[in-house]
Amino acid sequence: MSKYKAILTTAGAAKIAAASAGGKPLKIDRMAVGDGNGKLPTPNPAQTKLVNERHRAALNSLTVDKAAPDRLIAELVIPANVGGFWLREMGLYDADGTLIALSNMAESYKPKLEEGSGRTQTLRMVVIVSHTEAITLIVSGDMVMATRDFVAAAITDHAKSRNHPDATTAAKGFVQLSSVTNSTSEALAATPKAVKAVNDAAVKLAQNLADLPDKAKARVSLGLKSAALRDTGEATGQVLTANKAFGLGLMEPERRHRLADLAGANAFTGFTWTKSDDPDAPPFTGTVGIINHAWRASPTAAPYALQMGWRDGRMAFRTKESNKDFLGWCELLHTGNGYTAAQCDGKYALRSIKVNGKPLSADVNLLAGDVNAWNKTEADARYLKLSGGTVKNLTVKTGSTGTENTSLLIDGVEHTPLVLKRSSATANLSIGFQLGGNAPLYRLGINDKNNLSWGTDANQASNATIYHTKNKPTATDVGALTDAQAVQKYALRSIKVNGKPISADVNLQAGDVNAWNKTEADNRYLLKTGGIVSGKTRFAAGVNFGNENTSVEGGSDAAGYTSNNLMLKSWYGIGFFNTCTTTGVQGVSGFINTRNGDLQMKRNIAADAQIIEAGKRVYSPNNKPTAADVGALTDAQATQKYALRSIKVNGKPLSGDVNLVAGDINAYTKAEADGRYLMKSGGQLTGTLKTSAEIQSTTSDNYRLVGGDYGTYWRNDGNSLYLLMTNAKNQYGAYNGLRPLAVNVKNGDVVLGHNAIVSGNLKVGQATHSADGNIMGSRWGNKWLWDAIVEQVNGRVDWGSFNNRSHVAGNRQAWWYKDELTGFIFQDGVVNRGEGYLTWVGFPRGYTQDCFGVQLTLAGHWGDSNMNMEAQSLSAGGFNAALGDNERVVFWWAVGV
Repeated sequence: MSKYKAILTTAGAAKIAAASAGGKPLKIDRMAVGDGNGKLPTPNPAQTKLVNERHRAALNSLTVDKAAPDRLIAELVIPANVGGFWLREMGLYDADGTLIALSNMAESYKPKLEEGSGRTQTLRMVVIVSHTEAITLIVSGDMVMATRDFVAAAITDHAKSRNHPDATTAAKGFVQLSSVTNSTSEALAATPKAVKAVNDAAVKLAQNLADLPDKAKARVSLGLKSAALRDTGEATGQVLTANKAFGLGLMEPERRHRLADLAGANAFTGFTWTKSDDPDAPPFTGTVGIINHAWRASPTAAPYALQMGWRDGRMAFRTKESNKDFLGWCELLHTGNGYTAAQCDGKYALRSIKVNGKPLSADVNLLAGDVNAWNKTEADARYLKLSGGTVKNLTVKTGSTGTENTSLLIDGVEHTPLVLKRSSATANLSIGFQLGGNAPLYRLGINDKNNLSWGTDANQASNATIYHTKNKPTATDVGALTDAQAVQKYALRSIKVNGKPISADVNLQAGDVNAWNKTEADNRYLLKTGGIVSGKTRFAAGVNFGNENTSVEGGSDAAGYTSNNLMLKSWYGIGFFNTCTTTGVQGVSGFINTRNGDLQMKRNIAADAQIIEAGKRVYSPNNKPTAADVGALTDAQATQKYALRSIKVNGKPLSGDVNLVAGDINAYTKAEADGRYLMKSGGQLTGTLKTSAEIQSTTSDNYRLVGGDYGTYWRNDGNSLYLLMTNAKNQYGAYNGLRPLAVNVKNGDVVLGHNAIVSGNLKVGQATHSADGNIMGSRWGNKWLWDAIVEQVNGRVDWGSFNNRSHVAGNRQAWWYKDELTGFIFQDGVVNRGEGYLTWVGFPRGYTQDCFGVQLTLAGHWGDSNMNMEAQSLSAGGFNAALGDNERVVFWWAVGV
């Protein structure tokens, strides 16, 4: 006898037989495993459940063994997070929860993750049945894990089929042939017939339409009008061209038109550009590009005209009516040429502007989110504070793309928190210093030899070099001391600073050395990033940058080409000195007289007309624009359009910046809101939660209740709703193997995994189950079941003779039993294979009506048993047991009436 085996239960055999006879497949969809209560169990056909079930789940697959069609292979996958028990038994259940088959197996411990180990385990049960077609198989996309045999078989089936992907432009595959020559499909392949048709058409293209028999008809078909027969040019009857382009084009220099002529008798629409002496040109310097558009109400009428001119980012236009002169030029204002928003916003706000959907014609109350502002915490994290902070990098655009003016990157590296970089490796890099007025710009930077330089020249190679550690001067050059001289002049390292020897680092407070701390210094001194100096700054001896030709000094009280109070390069006054000896004005080219404020240059500074800066007109007190010139409003007009600065936002007037805090708009700060409300990310409610609608959750495990040492919660895995419990002292951990309640969410079936204790009667529909086991219902004539049974039996059975009848006959080799109540006759026995394939088995008691079916169970075999046992030639008197050579002993079981 085999130690391990799988058998059909009595209930399972009956269901399979009924499914085979009735044509309705039996659905086996779940498998359970158990630990056998600590010992290896022996499967019993009468079992209705496992000895001690520990885990039950949906099957991964239920398939027929292709090598042996009478074998069903059921497969279950136990995930790694399920465990903490031994595996000694397993059983198959149908959709009704009936145990169909069970088996024992080699003992194996399934650990749980909390024990420090875990594994995903696959279990298979092989059951031999005579009618596999009566069982619904499970092979679907819901499979948790595919076996190697399953994958190999699936690949083989797929390879033999035509179920392959079609070819695309990105991947190979099956392709459909086609002889169509006008298709745009990228999924068809051309046949030689299609290729020949395309090739024949290509030969015709070489004729370039010369072979058309009726060219006039072809022009009509193409929608070509009379222009297709005309030459191009500017003569009468020709298609208009300008600079060899149809209709419009840039006029050649010798064919430029006077603007007045463009709107005259020969007016046309096109592009041109003016001569600099054209009296009608727009008010721009130099030649101007022109777009001219002319049209007539009738062929003989004088033209209407629109002319637009542009140059250096400025644009103007003028118009004329028929038989009238041009109106004056009107310049178009835009973001780069016009009045600034600050000029209007400094005094007014638009009355049509809304704050949080409310016009500024009245006081406005806003909420925090409506003002699109950062609170203090967000602002501190986002911006650089006046007290200091960290900026990862800063790029400064110079406005020019020249080599010397590439973008400047302000960054930092290790041990060097401030680094200025140029994207060009050949560009000079300088830091500029310039006084107000027209004082020259001095540059401190590095030259092409990577040496520090100082001077006014943009090319640092022309400025004076500053010595440093890689370009050391001698001690005498810089007025320094040798080591021997320093010993005589400076203090030894043993001397203490503020009581601490200088043989190690000395950390002093600012006050210890009579210095200002950072906050005091920021308020007292001029920051490198800029600021305001409220008093005078004096350099008593001047500033020298290496030699006498590159210095800033105080001179004598004079002004002129020879002497000034402030000199650049050891001369008088604030002068401009040209150090280039080959180009330009030599020596001092200009100076500023600080007494009378005159600026004198050896070349003219003139502004006879408008002053243009970067292509934009510069207004001055002597050349003021009107409000209309700059698109501005008069005070009266602005009053009608903008809101007064006296209007308040949340009680604060618009006369200055309005900074609202949460309290100003009757809102809570984030900290107050976090303490007041439950966050979306979770939290704890300290009071009772009431809701008038659903509380919905999309996760499997929910609504955990903790009491004492245990936790309970509900779980919906998409198949069933479970009431789950945790182990002791693990209130917030995973669930254990106890499942007291399960509800099938698809059909509503309820499964109680353990005893259900009811103190009183149990109502099932209209029936009542009494605590003493009795049942009352309409099936029993609205009587108690016991009373109905007694009534029925007493009326049908002669107890005196019945008790004396024998109901069992036979022995282990062949026996029968008749149920006198139902009339069913159950028979069992042993078949020892004869010499041939078929061995006749006669029933110990023949059936008078029908034998429902016979179940065979292999009891002994030689070597490997690979044949499908069958009960053939079934009749009321017996059957033929069809056994292979290796199947030697078989148990049989039959039932009928």
